[in-house]
Amino acid sequence: MVDPKTESSFFSSQGWLAKFRFAIRGLILGVKDPSGPDGQNSFLVHIPCSIAVIVGGIWIQVGWVSMAILVICIGMVFVAELVNSSLEELSRAVTKEQNAKIGAALDIAAGSVLLASLTAVVVGVLVFAPHIIALVGW
Repeated sequence: MVDPKTESSFFSSQGWLAKFRFAIRGLILGVKDPSGPDGQNSFLVHIPCSIAVIVGGIWIQVGWVSMAILVICIGMVFVAELVNSSLEELSRAVTKEQNAKIGAALDIAAGSVLLASLTAVVVGVLVFAPHIIALVGW
């Protein structure tokens, strides 16, 4: 029998409110739960960097479109990180033993976080560079 306190949206026959509750629970678990074997939580890096980008964008007045692009990139990194974390959780639930296929899937998911992060950095440079160059006077 499924415990109603830990029931996921996958098993839910409840309405939209319950589905949002499960989704918010998932966000909280993904952001604050350092459940990896090394106890590291990547959001401890992503969140301060995201705040710095948003504050920096406001400070140098990058414009609404540029700010929207930055926010989309930030969201893309967070989504990739959450998917990666969910696959890590699922793999630990399936087996505690080494498994080459699961390892490959986890590496691919980690690669998606890396790609999203590198893309966000490139976009950040493209958005911020002209403003910083103008500020410095080059």
